[in-house]
Amino acid sequence: MVNLAIARLLVFGNVQGVGFRAYVKQIARNMRINGFARNLDDGSVEIYAQAAKQEINSFAGRLSIQGDPENPLSLHVARIEVIFEDDERFVKPYRELAAFEIDYGRPLGIENKESIEKAEIATLMMHSLISKTDSFRKETSQNFKNLENTLGSKTDSFRKESNQNFKRLEDTLGSKTDSFRKESNQNFKNLENTLGSKTDSFRKESNQNFKNLENTLGSKTDSFRKETGQNFNKLDIKYGSVSSALKSIGSGIKGMSGSIKQSNKLLVQIAKRFDAH
Repeated sequence: MVNLAIARLLVFGNVQGVGFRAYVKQIARNMRINGFARNLDDGSVEIYAQAAKQEINSFAGRLSIQGDPENPLSLHVARIEVIFEDDERFVKPYRELAAFEIDYGRPLGIENKESIEKAEIATLMMHSLISKTDSFRKETSQNFKNLENTLGSKTDSFRKESNQNFKRLEDTLGSKTDSFRKESNQNFKNLENTLGSKTDSFRKESNQNFKNLENTLGSKTDSFRKETGQNFNKLDIKYGSVSSALKSIGSGIKGMSGSIKQSNKLLVQIAKRFDAH
């Protein structure tokens, strides 16, 4: 059989008017601990608990809620004193310890007790929500601050690395551009010299070829002119002979024409004579 112990717990901090007693009752009922809780005039909460020592110590640990000590609306347990009945400081409870209840300091009906407990539970939930919201806000602010610091550091590092890389790229491109420009200038100069030399050679060869062609054509033209002149001279001589022959033929034809005319006259006379007979 489990030996039950009785302990008096004194809870200090911001524990009144924030729904703490309702929270204590819920924990005690869940752990099957008998006793009660009430507010003291010094602002603390007095709790009597009956259970095994180990259970009472565990119960006390679950009551240690950390809130914002600067916020009067935040439930905050500063410290808990646990005094068991074998301690000389122990004060016996003034009432029997049965199912855990809240002692409001005056007799209340069941409906009034339930209304007050519901109000305390609502207050506790509201404070819990506020506490979680504040905690979330603080954590979020801290996380954003950490993120800002991290991003700021990484951004600075990235900017420095980027600047360094661009500088290296600029130096590399500048060096390669200078080298390319020098090589291009040299190549164009070499090309110019090569083309100039070939152009001079081509011009000289062309001039020589045209001169040779001119000499050849001039010689052939002179020969053609001489031959043509001789041919025309020969033609003139032949044409003179032909002309003389044609003149002789013309004279002969004229003579024949006269003879023909005389013959015609004789024939006419003869014909007339035949007609007369």
